[in-house]
Amino acid sequence: MLIDDHSAMGVIFKTMLTAMGCAPSDFDFCQDVEAAVTCLKQNSPYQVIFLDHSVPPTYHFRESLAMMGEVRGDTPIVLLSGMIPQDFGTDAVDARIAHCMEKDDLSAKSLFALLKSLGVPLAS
Repeated sequence: MLIDDHSAMGVIFKTMLTAMGCAPSDFDFCQDVEAAVTCLKQNSPYQVIFLDHSVPPTYHFRESLAMMGEVRGDTPIVLLSGMIPQDFGTDAVDARIAHCMEKDDLSAKSLFALLKSLGVPLAS
């Protein structure tokens, strides 16, 4: 799952994941946390969740995480941001983030490596 308020990110992720062997139907894209919470309630657990730092309605990843209380503790969450907040790691809820990735560092190669490191099965 990708939670990002920019529709272009949804297209980019879906394209890259499909090229890596993921079925397009296995990818959910939500442009706000409320839609993500609905998906979390309706679908089986996700292998990984990418969360933009600033998405509606809270526009802050910590508050978004609080709204996403439905996420299983073993589902890795990747904080995806234009810039990782300087205070990241100072709040207990930050421990819920498995990895941080700046959007400028996003490429097919970096996404593939990250997903492999998180144990997400992909085509070689």
